Amino acid sequence: MGLLNPSTAFPYAARALVPEFAEITLLPEPSAVYLQNWICFVVLAAWLVVSLSGGYLRFARRDLG
Repeated sequence: MGLLNPSTAFPYAARALVPEFAEITLLPEPSAVYLQNWICFVVLAAWLVVSLSGGYLRFARRDLG
C-alpha cells in the first residue's frame, strides 16, 4: 500500500515519463499489474481531486460573513 502515498507514486510516475530516470533511481521494478507506472498517475490524480474537493467543500460550508 506504499504506492498510495503520493511521495512514492511521484517517482514511479516520473519514471514512466522519463525513461532515464529509472537508471538513476533505486526503485524496484514492479511486476504486478496494479503496480505499473501508469497507475501512479491515477493515484496522483486521486490525491489532487480528493484533497482539493475536500478543501473546497470545507471552505464552502463555513460561514465567513
